[in-house]
Parts: sequence; structure tokens; C-alpha cells
Amino acid sequence: MKMQELKEEMRMRGFSKATIKAYSYHIEDFIAFCNSNLDKRKYILNMIDSGKERETVRLASAAIDF
Repeated sequence: MKMQELKEEMRMRGFSKATIKAYSYHIEDFIAFCNSNLDKRKYILNMIDSGKERETVRLASAAIDF
């Protein structure tokens, strides 16, 4: 699924503009971090090791799950 289609799906589900922006950022960052090996666990652990706030890590995890 392309990013534009994901954004449209979020809009159809009633996500706020702020949530769409945050989810889009984290999904794109996850894809860039992982290259072709999409490893959520490794990405999340990297965020924790980098000192990201707990809520930021949770948001990223929810975005990836979406």
C-alpha cells in the first residue's frame, strides 16, 4: 500500500490531522530505518536506546501496526 492510500484510509477512519501526520512520519521513518528487512522489534528497541519518550515509542508502534 502506498503512503497516499494509507493517509486516505486514516482519513476514512476519522483520524485527526495530527494523528495522520504523526503516523505518516513514523511509518516512513520505520521503512527508511529498516530498508528491505521490516523488523519492528529492532526499530522500537533502537528508539528506546536513543532515549525517545515512552509515548513517542508507543505512537510509533501503533503507526507501524496500522
